Amino acid sequence: MTDENEFSFLSKDPVTNELVKLTFDTYDDMVKAKRKRNAEVLVSSGLLAAANALKQSSTGKTSASQRGIASSKRKAPARLPPRKSSRLRGIAADGHSIDLDARGRILVVNKGVNGDVVVKPDDAGVLVEKEGFFRDRVNDGSALSVEDAIGLLDAKWAEAASVRRSKKFLTRVSKEGLGIMMNKMNSPSSVAEIGEDNIDGEPETFIDQLNALTIDDDSNVAKVCPDRIYAMACHPSTSSLIVCAGDKQGYLGIWDVDDTRENSNNGVYLFRPHTRPITHLEWNSTGSSLMSVSYDGSVRMLDVESQSFVESFATYDDSVKYKDKAGFGVDQGYRFWVQHGILDKRNEKCMFLATSIGSVLHIDTRIGTDKSSITFNQLGISDKKINSVDLHRNGHTLATCGLDNTVKLWDVRKFNSSKRKSSLSNRVAYKQCTKSVSSAFFSPSGTKLLATTMANTLELINNPHLESGKITETESIHHNNQTGRWLSTFMARWHATEDIFTVGCMKQPRQIEIFSGEGKLLESVSGDALTAVASRCCFHPRSDSPIVCG
Repeated sequence: MTDENEFSFLSKDPVTNELVKLTFDTYDDMVKAKRKRNAEVLVSSGLLAAANALKQSSTGKTSASQRGIASSKRKAPARLPPRKSSRLRGIAADGHSIDLDARGRILVVNKGVNGDVVVKPDDAGVLVEKEGFFRDRVNDGSALSVEDAIGLLDAKWAEAASVRRSKKFLTRVSKEGLGIMMNKMNSPSSVAEIGEDNIDGEPETFIDQLNALTIDDDSNVAKVCPDRIYAMACHPSTSSLIVCAGDKQGYLGIWDVDDTRENSNNGVYLFRPHTRPITHLEWNSTGSSLMSVSYDGSVRMLDVESQSFVESFATYDDSVKYKDKAGFGVDQGYRFWVQHGILDKRNEKCMFLATSIGSVLHIDTRIGTDKSSITFNQLGISDKKINSVDLHRNGHTLATCGLDNTVKLWDVRKFNSSKRKSSLSNRVAYKQCTKSVSSAFFSPSGTKLLATTMANTLELINNPHLESGKITETESIHHNNQTGRWLSTFMARWHATEDIFTVGCMKQPRQIEIFSGEGKLLESVSGDALTAVASRCCFHPRSDSPIVCG
C-alpha cells in the first residue's frame, strides 16, 4: 500500500508471468481477491486432485460382515420427565427392605430373565419371594424343547428366529448322522477340494491345500451369537459344513454355512439352553448330539432327533430339596462353577468336567440320574481354577492345566471314587510354566501335548504319556497370547485326525495361524472378510480337505 486509502498487493500475471500491482478500493475487496488467487494457485498445482485420488483409492478399515443374526430395530423410547424421589414427591416410605441372600448377593427385583429371583408385593402389599431355578438356570433340569430354547431369547433376537425353520434344519442334521444330507457339498470357495492337481501334476495332499485357504468372500463370515464367543465346534459331517458357537450369555448359535438365503438369517439358528457362558461344545462321533458345558453348572445334550436340550448333569448345593439330584453337594458356593468339560472317547455316554475350585469329575450317565452316576469327584487336582481337561488316547492319562501355572498329567486309574483330595502320588508328570495355562490338549496321534500359556508361548511336549516327574524338555514357540480384557483367551486346538493345530493371532491384518505338530508355521489364513481377532478356532474333522473356523 502506498498510502492509507490504497489497498493493493502484488500478484503474478498468468500470461506474462510478471509481477503486477493490483489495487482495490476497500480492504474487503482485497481480501476476497487474495482468497480467489490462492484457490486458483492450489487448483493449478494439482494438490487437490491428488488428495482426492488418494482418498478414493484408500480402502481404510474393512467393515464387519452384516450377515447372520441381526437385532430388530427398535424405536427410540419416548422422553420421560426427570425422575424424582418419593421424598421430593411427598410420598411416605413403605417400610419394605430387600435382604441379602445366603450367598451374599442382593436379590434381583423384577429382572426379566427366566430363573432370576423376583421380589414383588402380593395382594396384601407384603413383599414375597418367588423361587427361581438353581444358579439362575433356564429350568429345573427337565428337557428343553426347541420352542422353549428360542422363547428364552432376548426380544431383539427373537423376532428373527423361526421355530419352524429351526425344526426343519435339525431334522436335516438328524439325517446327517450317517454323513448324508446332500448329494453334493457346496462348501465355501475358500475350501480346496481334494484331488485337485498341483503344478507338478501330482494330487495335492492335505497339507498342500492349506495354501488355498482364504477369508476373502463375505459369504464365509456371519454373526452367529449376540455376545463374545467362548466355545466352538464343527459337525462331523463330510457332506455339509455346520459350525456351532456358544457365547457369554449362554446363547448357542448353529450356522449352516451352505445356506445363503437372506430370509433365513443366512443359515444361522439361535437358541438359549444356558444363562451363563458356554465354555465347551462337542459333537459326538455320529453327529447326533451336541454337548454344551456352561458356567451355570449344567451340561446339556442337544438331541437332534428329539429336537430337545436334555440335561445330562448339573451341580447343586447340599440343600435337602436337591438330595435326589446327581450333582447333590457338588456345588461349593459362590466361587464354584464348571469351567470345562469333554466327552469320554472311551464311551460317549460319559464325560469329564473341570471346575473353578480345582476339582475334576467323571460322570457316567448310563448308571442313572442319581449320585451314583459320579464315578469320581477328585478334589485337590489344583488349588486354583482348572482351565481345561483332556484324555489321552491310551484311555488313562489325563491332562489338566489352569491358574496354578502348571500342566499336570494324571493316571485316572488311581483316582478314588470317594470325595477326597488327590495326592501327589497320583500325578504322573508335570510341566511348570511362568504364567497361567489357558489350555492343554493331546494330539490325535497321542505323541504331542499342546499347551497355550499366558507367558506368550505355545508349549509342545513330546510323548507326554511316557513322561514322569518334572518335564523339562519342551518345544517352546513364541506367540502373543495377550488378548486383553474384552476378548476370550487363545486356546490352540488340534485337528481331529492330523497332527496340525490352529490358533488365533493378534497380528494385523487379522489372521488365523496353522502350525505343524513340530511347531512350524504352515499357513496364516487371512482375507478382507476377516476384520476381528479370532480368539477361538477349530478345524472341521474331515480329513480329505482342510476347513478352519474361527
